[in-house]
Amino acid sequence: MSTLALKETIEPAAMRAWTEKRTIYLELTDGRIIGFPADRFKLLSQASDEAL
Repeated sequence: MSTLALKETIEPAAMRAWTEKRTIYLELTDGRIIGFPADRFKLLSQASDEAL
């Protein structure tokens, strides 16, 4: 008889978001910080610096 260990998968979620210049950063629940340029997305690329 074997024992099967089920590993629960928990997907990280954003805890905090902020911008620096035109880069958007997300801090995830697993500790990672992800950054991407606002100009990568059409809607964000049209936003003013103040709106970001």
